[in-house]
Amino acid sequence: RSYSMVILSTITTKFNRAIAPSLLKQSLTARYMLSKDGMIYDNPYLDTFLFTPMAQSILSTEVQHESFEKKQKLHQEKEKEFSSSPLSKMKHSFDTFIDHTWDKYLEPISASQPLQEPSQLQKRQLQFIKNQDVRLQTLQEYIRPALIPNNHFSDIHRWRFNNRFVKWLRSEYLMCKYDAQIRSILSSNPKLKHSALLSLQGKRNLIRDIVKYGLSAPISIGNNNDQNVRISPRLPSQSLLNQAFQMTNWNKTKSLLSEYDQMAHITTQLLNGSMMTIPGTTIQIPDINDEQSVEELTLEEILEVAGCHVTTCNAFNALCENVGIYEFWTLEYVTAFKNYLMKRCRELKEVDTSRNGRKKKDVVILDVGAGNGILAHFIREYMGGKSDNNGHHQHPHGKKKMNSKKK
Repeated sequence: RSYSMVILSTITTKFNRAIAPSLLKQSLTARYMLSKDGMIYDNPYLDTFLFTPMAQSILSTEVQHESFEKKQKLHQEKEKEFSSSPLSKMKHSFDTFIDHTWDKYLEPISASQPLQEPSQLQKRQLQFIKNQDVRLQTLQEYIRPALIPNNHFSDIHRWRFNNRFVKWLRSEYLMCKYDAQIRSILSSNPKLKHSALLSLQGKRNLIRDIVKYGLSAPISIGNNNDQNVRISPRLPSQSLLNQAFQMTNWNKTKSLLSEYDQMAHITTQLLNGSMMTIPGTTIQIPDINDEQSVEELTLEEILEVAGCHVTTCNAFNALCENVGIYEFWTLEYVTAFKNYLMKRCRELKEVDTSRNGRKKKDVVILDVGAGNGILAHFIREYMGGKSDNNGHHQHPHGKKKMNSKKK
């Protein structure tokens, strides 16, 4: 029975890998043909009918599996190559001599000072650096035939206004490009990995199963499968976030003037086109001849000219977009927000006392559209009080109340 299951699994995998690019290509073409004047309006039901989500899911899964298999094969080949080399045989003989000498003469002297070997984590991180491009190369093999089957700009025009597909494509590319870096960052920064946002949002499958596969395969953030780990989620500091994701020199202000620089460079310098602005907006799009060849473009350049804006992103963008984080709360932000709320409470009480001359009333803070409640939770905690059964927060000095309402 197990043998039959293995055969079935192998056949299924080969079938999925064969049909995924073709299915995605046909679904994108059909979606464009059913659009009105080339404008693709969001319609998830039509997408489902045309099997677009299914094709995306199959392609994403097979890219992960195949890239993992390639990494394993590459690692085995390197081990085999090294074990059969003269250097390896010399090393084995030398190791035998050293071990014998150590055990006989030096072990009694240095028994109290054991030699520290590199940890498994350090070894795996080194392996990540060597294999970090495998998943991205695999994605290109799968996705490129679906995106530009004829190597003309008209192929890109089929899907560049399909916002739902473009969002998935951008996220998939960023994760394939930065997955190794994200795993390394989160593994070397436990406080960040078990922070409040990642522990809750990680259920949306950031990478998959660090517990099952370790660092050589996709992992998930805040995985609850490890029953031996009980870490209370906290807020990371801004300095930790900047250092981990190398964002110290980032410009915190969005520049509208440079937003389309990369797209404009590819359009004008590589595709003999020009940039045009959509009337009534500040959005710019390429104006390129449909017959213009895009065969020489890299996958990143194809995505950039289609409006995916991936060139200026890094691992932080990939992480946040994959798990659906649009506001990454930090310790400094919540502390400043708490101080502002406390200040406003005092001001409102002073106004109320001067008008009525009566006893000060409670100040109620209502959080409308509280979402997952992380911000409200830490505001309560940093105010120093406790919450009652109704979700109200009472501060021991001044009776401020905070109530969160989800919309």
